[in-house]
Amino acid sequence: MAKDRKKTPQGTPRTAVPKVPPPSKGAVIALRVLLILGVVGYLAWKHRPKPKVVPVATASSTQPPAVALGGPVQAYPGQDFNFTIGGIKTKRGFTGWGAKPLKDQSITGVELKIKDKVYAHGIGTQAPSEIVLALDGKVSRFSCLAGVDVQAGNVGSLSFLVMADDKKLYASPVMTMNDAPVPISVDVRGAKELRLIVDPNGANDWDQADWVDLKFQK
Repeated sequence: MAKDRKKTPQGTPRTAVPKVPPPSKGAVIALRVLLILGVVGYLAWKHRPKPKVVPVATASSTQPPAVALGGPVQAYPGQDFNFTIGGIKTKRGFTGWGAKPLKDQSITGVELKIKDKVYAHGIGTQAPSEIVLALDGKVSRFSCLAGVDVQAGNVGSLSFLVMADDKKLYASPVMTMNDAPVPISVDVRGAKELRLIVDPNGANDWDQADWVDLKFQK
């Protein structure tokens, strides 16, 4: 009688389990390189330099601090200037950038531009600034627009003051390049001098200011 074939407990013949070949040496090296690159990339991302955020200034409704009055207008060396605007002669003045106020152009020598509009006529300056015009009692009303030149970027913040002799007639809120120009119209009857003052409200970095569309009613 033939011997029965050996069977598994379930009664089926035994079968051989195929052996899985080990990964090749090249595959192991490639896997290690990918792992290293992944770690290096993560560390570089984690320790990347953080971008600097420049705050955008917003306009304020508070009145600017008073500008010191009395005495002659300060003038830096080489800042004497003389031109006529709107039929009125300038007498003296200064800018905080070490340059003369400029007629019909910004303090950097380009077009006068406030917010999104370009102006053909006006005065470009840099805070702190004071420009004195000779009225000699011949003007009854002065009007203009005043604002921050777009060249100031998001850094500049300043305010505008108008004085007739030593009397303050107008003071703007603190303004930035995001603000439309403020309209100014003041009674200057009997005044000998008109003083256009720009206050930097602290640091005067890029506080570029424009007085535009100046009109003198005689």
